[in-house]
Amino acid sequence: MSKSKGNVINPDDIVEAFGADTLRMYMMFIGPFEQNVAWSNESVQGVKRFLTKAYGLAATVVSSGKGTSSAKVLSTVNRLVKKVEEDLEEMKFNTAVSAYMECVNALQKMQGDVGLDAIKLFVQALAPCAPHLAEELWEMMGERFSIHTSIWPSYDKKLLRNDIVTVVVQVNGKTRTTLYIEEAKAGDEGFVKEQASSALKMREFTGIRCVFVSRRLINFVSEK
Repeated sequence: MSKSKGNVINPDDIVEAFGADTLRMYMMFIGPFEQNVAWSNESVQGVKRFLTKAYGLAATVVSSGKGTSSAKVLSTVNRLVKKVEEDLEEMKFNTAVSAYMECVNALQKMQGDVGLDAIKLFVQALAPCAPHLAEELWEMMGERFSIHTSIWPSYDKKLLRNDIVTVVVQVNGKTRTTLYIEEAKAGDEGFVKEQASSALKMREFTGIRCVFVSRRLINFVSEK
């Protein structure tokens, strides 16, 4: 690009039309950091559509008040955090942006299973590339301090697997905690009972019976 050829892009015009986050993210997405690339207004619009989609997804979850996500959702977002962390460190900005887009598409397909825990992780991971949108969503979730002063999220290695399922742990029918267990082991009542009792710090089973629904729920019921 050069002034003599009349093909200079005025960033102020792009910011006015699409917003600062769109410009920032498009410049990261346009291609590998070290390569020359061609500007595309259509691609700028594509990034804007993505940010609008991400906002809509997050706003819907916040409005729903759903707190806990399914294991599959958390696995998706944990893999995003890992991918973005690695890509930003290696200055692979374009692939980091691609990962955001893939994550949002995946979450939309599981929207009923997406909770605030996953959205919070997603928004923190999004902050370096779309700081204004991330700040707005962070505030929407009720956080009182800037997202840019928060600690970078750590991903759970256990949740990087694709075969993790959610098992709800109850005591007398009331949910106390949630376990994330490999699907192959989630049908083993003995294993799930051991994991659940450890999570609840329950050592004494006298007078307690167990109701087990394979790969879904375990309920410790006190005999009265």
